[in-house]
Amino acid sequence: MKYTEKVMNTVNGAVAKFGAVSTKAADVEKQYLENRITGSVYSEKNDELRREREAVYFDALQQIEATKAAYSSAVERATELSGSMLHEDAALLTTPGLTLTAHQFTALVERHKENPLMVQILKDYSNSHKGLYADFIPGADDKISGFSSFCDAATNCLRSPDSMSAAFFLDGKYTPNYCTEEE
Repeated sequence: MKYTEKVMNTVNGAVAKFGAVSTKAADVEKQYLENRITGSVYSEKNDELRREREAVYFDALQQIEATKAAYSSAVERATELSGSMLHEDAALLTTPGLTLTAHQFTALVERHKENPLMVQILKDYSNSHKGLYADFIPGADDKISGFSSFCDAATNCLRSPDSMSAAFFLDGKYTPNYCTEEE
């Protein structure tokens, strides 16, 4: 899951930098309360820290968007079709009088899950035959949409790093739907 890891590393790095900025802000606050710095210096330092935090935030957003675009491109490339991908098992799906059982269909899905053309054919077959609902076959659009939602969660984590949803995200409890290990 190299794209997922890249997003996670980006968010974790940004949150760590947010923590460093917060530590500096607490130190500035302490200096001000102890009358070691003036109000104008306090305000100046807080503005500087706010700009530093914003820079970290916007840099992380750019990295997440770049990763999302790279992932979409990789999925699109990986799902390009060619006639050489057509496996003879496809004939089973159009054989008159043959209706696959759920078990038989699952075996075909497992056998061809890395073949974009066969995945598309199997997905179409599944959509037109009742009783095969247990085998959801994600297409390129499903994968891209799932990863986009994951990136949206990452962005929300950056926006509110102290929220409950951010805690789940940072603990790795939120993963994109339908990503394979290579993605």
